[in-house]
Amino acid sequence: MSKLRVKCSCGKFVNTQPGGICPECNKPLEIPEEAVIRLHRKGAFLGGGSGFFVQINNEPMGAIGSGETLMFPVKYGTYTLRATTVGVHNCISQTVTLSPENRVANFRTWASFGTLSGFVMVEAVRPEEIPE
Repeated sequence: MSKLRVKCSCGKFVNTQPGGICPECNKPLEIPEEAVIRLHRKGAFLGGGSGFFVQINNEPMGAIGSGETLMFPVKYGTYTLRATTVGVHNCISQTVTLSPENRVANFRTWASFGTLSGFVMVEAVRPEEIPE
């Protein structure tokens, strides 16, 4: 099941539902309703315990677990999505522009571990490639 993740004005990342309240500061969460970025992390035995850390436009958005799907509600605009993990410094990021004609962006992330050649990939996928 997909989780809706927003960053509260107090700085805490919250997995929530529309109308949610931040557990840190008890303020209502502002959830943009214009567009959404969906990100699925492939589940894998190798590296499955490693945390993947998500960034949107270089802003940290918290971790994504193995096999997890997150939805980031955003306003219309251009966004660069990347994921990193400990010990792997190469990231292949993706940029997308969201608009009334293109309201949903679907991505998958995964890693290839290697001493010198390891990388974390973010790739665009079709909606049906992301588990619900």
